[in-house]
Amino acid sequence: MHKNIETLKINNPYDNTVVGEVPLLNHKTLSSMIKDSANYNANLSLFERSSILMQAAQLLKTRIQEASNLITSETGLCVNDSENEVQRVINLLELGSHLTSTLTFDHIYNSDNVPNAVRKKIIVTYEPLRLISAITPFNHPMNQVAHKIIPSVSTNNKIIIKPSLKAPLSAFYLQNLLYECGLPKEMFKVVTCSNQVALDTLVKSDYVDLVAFTGSYKVSEIIAKHCLLKKLILELGGCDPLIILQDANLELAVDLAVKGAFKNTGQRCTAVKRILVSNEIADKFIEAFVKKTSNLKYGDPFDKENFMGTLIDSESASYIHKTINDAINSGAVLIYGNKIKGAVLSPTIIDHTPLDHCIVSEEIFGPVAPIIRFSSAEEALDIANSSQYGLSAGVVTENLNIATYMIKNLKTGMVNINDIPGFRSEIAPFGGIKKSGLGIKEGLVESMRNFQNAKVYSYPW
Repeated sequence: MHKNIETLKINNPYDNTVVGEVPLLNHKTLSSMIKDSANYNANLSLFERSSILMQAAQLLKTRIQEASNLITSETGLCVNDSENEVQRVINLLELGSHLTSTLTFDHIYNSDNVPNAVRKKIIVTYEPLRLISAITPFNHPMNQVAHKIIPSVSTNNKIIIKPSLKAPLSAFYLQNLLYECGLPKEMFKVVTCSNQVALDTLVKSDYVDLVAFTGSYKVSEIIAKHCLLKKLILELGGCDPLIILQDANLELAVDLAVKGAFKNTGQRCTAVKRILVSNEIADKFIEAFVKKTSNLKYGDPFDKENFMGTLIDSESASYIHKTINDAINSGAVLIYGNKIKGAVLSPTIIDHTPLDHCIVSEEIFGPVAPIIRFSSAEEALDIANSSQYGLSAGVVTENLNIATYMIKNLKTGMVNINDIPGFRSEIAPFGGIKKSGLGIKEGLVESMRNFQNAKVYSYPW
């Protein structure tokens, strides 16, 4: 880096070794970049855009190990999770390539459908925006960026993405991969700067037509105040329940609880944050849950035998550890885990969790499984809906009527029957309501739609 540019070192959360360095851009430099990108004329054909995305997918397939090692190095995610993330990015690139060449949002209306109407064809086409800015979090540091850049490329947009300063290297990796495949640099820029500089430029700039933010509700409040006449996509946190009914397949319920609560070290907006289980099967479920959890290995993120690596940093691990202890002091019962060493926190299970404790009312971003018991489906629904968040929910039941009841009445953006809240298909809409988002969803198709403006014109017919 140039000696006059302030830089930030990125450390491995497990052993604190330096794994990279990024520049911290100032207001003047970033403002200039924004202006240059906004004024660039992006005119790639559908074929060119589709080809770039497919080339990137094919190239990334040859570099899965390199890319996943980078993700693990800067986040502490276990290498198995990182490899899965890279594969998801490959899937996204391939799907984005296909959608670019096949999907159109254009449509035609007839105007002679009312008395005394003028006969015209009303044609609706969609055009790219002037400039998109996006802010992404540290978890899934490459996949989160992919969900912004791929629909942007598909729709011939220009985008500037600020990744989390806790894990920015994966974003630069994906940027350079796309450059290598022929994407003009003006169409995609990764920038690193302070949060205040990002707010003053990427959010407030008159050149920016849309701000796409993935992160916490508190930060979204600040961003939203400055986006009165901008498009705004907010993909926020969750306090997602896994609801296990009396008739649930117990083996499936346990598998989903382990996967949902502890995969990616619990650092997902759709991770299981609350396990609601029927009183009738609670003891049997907990016994099996503890048995399966106790077999999970964790620690060194580069050890293939480990199910979990670290949290993003030791401060996060310490905060979650203290929150668990506070919940225990408030009446919860520790069933398993709660061991900490640096950024490594063991998978942890607590039972009889007080409903008013922050460990189940806020988004606890770590490997914690708080259990809440209920006596009826109606009570489970009331508990689930009491949250200020509304991202996703998982329901485990063999009863079609109860499944339908839950789907209709859960106040969440998504409901998955006999699966974790985190299940998603990349092509389908993704997002929540309440403090989990505006109801404006992501997913490739929805993002492509939202990354464009509709233009309406008519012809006499």
